[in-house]
Amino acid sequence: MQGERKMVKSGGVKIQGNGVSQKRHVRVYEDSENPGMGKRLKTVPGASKPITGLGHHRRPLADINNVGAGAAKRREDPQKIEKVKRANERQSAKKCEGTKGTGGVLKATTAIARRKEVRIALETKCSDAKNEKEQKEQLPDQNVSLLNAEELQKEKIHEQKQRVFSVTYYGTEIYKYLFALEKRFEIPENHLKGQVLNGLMRTVLVDWLAGVVDTLDLMQETFQLTVYTMDKFMAINKTTTKANAQLIALGALFVASKYEETESIELNDLTFFCDNKWDGKDVKNIECTILKAVEYQLGRPLAIHFIRRLSKISGASPMEHSYAKFFADTSLLSYQLCHVKPSLIAAASVFLAFCISRDRIDTAFWTPTLSSASTYRLEDFRELLPLISRAVTGSFTGELLGVRTRYSRSHLFCVSLMPGCRPETGIINHF
Repeated sequence: MQGERKMVKSGGVKIQGNGVSQKRHVRVYEDSENPGMGKRLKTVPGASKPITGLGHHRRPLADINNVGAGAAKRREDPQKIEKVKRANERQSAKKCEGTKGTGGVLKATTAIARRKEVRIALETKCSDAKNEKEQKEQLPDQNVSLLNAEELQKEKIHEQKQRVFSVTYYGTEIYKYLFALEKRFEIPENHLKGQVLNGLMRTVLVDWLAGVVDTLDLMQETFQLTVYTMDKFMAINKTTTKANAQLIALGALFVASKYEETESIELNDLTFFCDNKWDGKDVKNIECTILKAVEYQLGRPLAIHFIRRLSKISGASPMEHSYAKFFADTSLLSYQLCHVKPSLIAAASVFLAFCISRDRIDTAFWTPTLSSASTYRLEDFRELLPLISRAVTGSFTGELLGVRTRYSRSHLFCVSLMPGCRPETGIINHF
């Protein structure tokens, strides 16, 4: 309980400071909580305001509330805040003042202006970051598409750098030379006429070679050059029989592997595929015979050379490129296509690849760009399309598994297993 209070002391006190004499009033109150305050505070120096006063009293010990009774809520005065800000700026100006006079004032003003510029810049940066975040949240698809476009542009630049080794500048002259060169390596039509070996036997032999090439993991160039070398030798040497046909095929493969592969085939591997019917000496002898017959001319342009260029120009997908290679290799099984130039086979194979992969036949697939690069119009190879189609569907019948098994691998997109190539469901039947 708050006791009665009485004023113990009231009077004036002189205070001297900085050469100025000031007189302030001091009032000391005494109550039941503070007995004898008058005696103890007689020597209290002057203060700017009374220790206690009306409406402000000392709280009892039992009251733990730290808010004075009847104390009003503190409110911030805007004018007072602005006054404090100006005082802080003046104080900062004094700190920045290095020398007296206008130079110090200029430095202080410059410092204040610089702080304002920094504050404005930070606020602007935060606002821009916030706006950018909002835009990204509102347009996620556009941002993703822009990132994809940037990645594609980087890949395109990297691809252009790699083209230095592709000598694209000389591409036109190189393929012009290849078009002229393939005329020197033509195989006559019906080159097996009058021989014991016929077209059906040749088809079985070529399919067997495809299986050997696939087992030994040789390149496509090796397979195509092997077939050309074998046909060229059979066209020149009319003594081919059923007995030595397999030996001639092994000799042609041995020659082609030395020409195309970085490492030639071991003779023991070749003799294994013929059940050791022929030994290494026989293979070497037929190798010399073949080289003399073809006059060591093995630089014939192959269909794969032209397919790669046409696929690159047309922007064909990897699967479409595999389709074209599959059709080109399957055409080697057909005896009726032996005399056709490789560039023409390549053009027809690329057009078939577009039709099968896109599941429709459209003449617009053969664009003016492809026509210019291949030097062929669609009418130039239109009659070859049904021949290649029959060779593809024929590989699914009988025991012709060599080419079909090679292109059933995953790295070649299993194109030989696709519905478009199957004789019962494929669009290949419509050519």
